[in-house]
Amino acid sequence: MTLPQVSFRLGQRQLFKFEKETKRTRQKRRDEETRREPKWYHSIYYSYNSRLVNSIRTGGTLFSGQPKPKKTDRLIDHNASLNMSSPKRFFGWLGWNQSLSYQEKWFDRYLSYHFNSDTKEIVADTVSGFAAQRIFSYSTSANTKIYGLFTPNIGRIKAIRHVVTPSISFSYQPDFSESIWGYFQEIPDSNGVIQKKNRFFYTTPTTARKSISFGVQNLFQMKTQGDEENAKEKKYDLFTVNFNSGYNFEAPEFKLSNLSTSMRANPSRNLSINLNTAHSFYEFDTALNRQINKFLWKEKKFPRLTNLNLNLTLKLQGKRKSEAQPRTPRTSSFESGITEQGESEIPGDEFNEYYEEAQDRFEAEEDFTGLDISWSTSLSFNFSLSRYNPQRPIKRYYLRISGMKVKLTKNWDFTYQAQIDLLNKQIVQHSFNFRRDLHCWVMTFRWVPSGLGKQFYLRINVKATQLQDIKVEKRGGRTSILRY
Repeated sequence: MTLPQVSFRLGQRQLFKFEKETKRTRQKRRDEETRREPKWYHSIYYSYNSRLVNSIRTGGTLFSGQPKPKKTDRLIDHNASLNMSSPKRFFGWLGWNQSLSYQEKWFDRYLSYHFNSDTKEIVADTVSGFAAQRIFSYSTSANTKIYGLFTPNIGRIKAIRHVVTPSISFSYQPDFSESIWGYFQEIPDSNGVIQKKNRFFYTTPTTARKSISFGVQNLFQMKTQGDEENAKEKKYDLFTVNFNSGYNFEAPEFKLSNLSTSMRANPSRNLSINLNTAHSFYEFDTALNRQINKFLWKEKKFPRLTNLNLNLTLKLQGKRKSEAQPRTPRTSSFESGITEQGESEIPGDEFNEYYEEAQDRFEAEEDFTGLDISWSTSLSFNFSLSRYNPQRPIKRYYLRISGMKVKLTKNWDFTYQAQIDLLNKQIVQHSFNFRRDLHCWVMTFRWVPSGLGKQFYLRINVKATQLQDIKVEKRGGRTSILRY
């Protein structure tokens, strides 16, 4: 039982509020050279949230008839975060952001440990009393932008711009398992090895974090001059190239992270190219079959390629239209067999056959004489290369067909998706999906003919959202009893 449980939240707001100028104060400052602007401390924001939880848990076996011992946990959890974001750039070009997060938990009991010589185990005892857990972390980041302009004047190309955005960030959080904080109790086990035991009922961070991340973003843009019909200039994003890495001061080895490179280009609306690579700054020992903590530049070598991933995505769509002939009034055989006097000239044995032919309750208002097929698909080629072990590179070639949709008729829809292993020349997975509009009802059929997910699923349900539970289902496959 959890009672009571109370929470309180205070949204982000300024620590030192900046009073904006009114029309009256602006009139007084009209003759001054400088106007009132926010100071650096006006960019400090804070937020607060807290939670009070009182839970009671009962132990014992149900229906045992024995009294169940009660266990009560009380927690007051209140978090305070302090963030500083600069509303303007320092020196006109430097953007700087800082964040300080502070969290505090209050408990009405804590854990105390002792070694039981009989069981040879470390036993935890619950001690009543006030205990507090305080956790904090700090991060800061800085960035700027550098612009380069090139005017080739080639054809309609008016200018090419290169935007460079270097950035650097630092984050810090101490190891709260150290004795200076007092959150863990150190006690020897049966082998005399010192064990650190958490004194609180909630997790305490035990991993220190002190790292620097840095990166450079490159954006290439192009401006073209308008033609005679449209004199408006156009701007295009040609491609982007980004570099990222980092340094972890707390890591026992391999402190310098891999150099990650990503490139993205959209030569056209339907074609996109993505290239991602990773380079390691450390040597690979073939005898040990692993990476060793030795920099490559000491041997005057370049960073070695460990991973490469290339993705080409092409989107295609089309629609073939044909003229649909208007529906001519249909005269059934039954209607044509009635004379002006209202007497039927059809023999009695054939009456029911002609009558049934005349009735078509599901007939559309217009005959579908033309063929209108709209379709769309997405083809994705993926190539990956893993060279963590340079002597044993791993290559993969995949072709993914996704989003293939074909409008077969007015009421029939068909979708198909597949993944083909080009290296081994086999279909890894593919599925067929059919959908049939039944006016107030709808039928869907999914079929996976091969692979681990081999199955089929048929469903007919009412279209209305409120009545979709009215349905008929049929399943089969590896997870089914039928096992087709």
